Amino acid sequence: MKPIRIPAVLRARWVLPALAAAGVFAAAGYLLSGDAVSAKVSDGKAPPLVELVTSTMMDLPHIVEAQGHVVPVNEVEVRPQIDGMVASLDFQEGQDVTAGQLLFVLDGGDAPALVRQARARYAQASAELDDARRNHARSKELVASRYISPSALDAAASKVEMLQAQQQAARAEIESSQVREGYSRIVAPISGRAGAIAVRRGALVRPSDSVGLVRIVQIDPIAVEFSLPERELGGLTQALKRGQAAVSADTAQGPMDGTLVFTDNSIDPATGTIRLKARFDNADERLWPGAFVNLRVTAGVKRDAVVLPPQALLEGPDGHFVYQVDADGRARMRPVAFAGIQDGRAVVTGLPAGEAIVSEGNQSIRDGMSVRVPAAAGEAQ
Repeated sequence: MKPIRIPAVLRARWVLPALAAAGVFAAAGYLLSGDAVSAKVSDGKAPPLVELVTSTMMDLPHIVEAQGHVVPVNEVEVRPQIDGMVASLDFQEGQDVTAGQLLFVLDGGDAPALVRQARARYAQASAELDDARRNHARSKELVASRYISPSALDAAASKVEMLQAQQQAARAEIESSQVREGYSRIVAPISGRAGAIAVRRGALVRPSDSVGLVRIVQIDPIAVEFSLPERELGGLTQALKRGQAAVSADTAQGPMDGTLVFTDNSIDPATGTIRLKARFDNADERLWPGAFVNLRVTAGVKRDAVVLPPQALLEGPDGHFVYQVDADGRARMRPVAFAGIQDGRAVVTGLPAGEAIVSEGNQSIRDGMSVRVPAAAGEAQ
């Protein structure tokens, strides 16, 4: 029997698809064998090593942070009390002044003349009163001798009383004119730092002017106004009663300790906060009126707080959590509530004390992953 001959064209059409199919199967086999090898390597990889700490319970000061506004304890805007022209300025802008120190002298106008006039009226009233008293004394003698009637004596006594009243009015007029004359000398009502001077020599000033002559503020001591959420009021009130409340301000030169001196009598319903004020000794002028400063308010003691090293706490889409290792050596996620960092510790709730928590290596593990734990686990510092 003769062999069947396949034309060359047909052989080419059949061989090429067969070779292509064989190549595909070979490549698939190679890839499958590679995956198997990778799987074997992956399965043979050692679980990650983690370190554990123990959650610790301790008493911590309850710290509340707030931003405050520096305000002077005392401040005053100096204004004239009479119309007048500025005759002299007796201090410099930015100078520290003391209470009673002369600042301005105004042209007194007719004030000195009014004082002299009032004194003259007093002298006249005094002279008339002396003469009336002498007449009254003589009238008494004449009535006793029956030279004048008793009604004449009564008239003399009434004149004495009238002139006494006139003398008292003249004395009051002297005092009033002296006070008015004293308004021409303007002195510092408080001790403090003088600000910018709003007038110059020769300027006409009036009590109704919209701008005062100068503003004086007390720098030392100084105060800081701030607000706290209403939920902190109860603890702060108890801490004040027990003497456990404190406040400090963060400055560029370091913290400053102050004293809480004012708590408002009502909560602001619009913001849900309570206004407070603290006073600070400011001899070195680290706090300046108008500035803002960060405050740390100690509002009592937080009892039985559970703390961890900060690196043991993680945050995910659903909030904060920690990892624990179960009996099978697998990491298990445990949600906790984060209350803040205090004294280098993370304060949490929802976790009892004495629990072993992953503190190192927790960034490279996932829930349910096998992990290795050293033989000895440390405790939270």
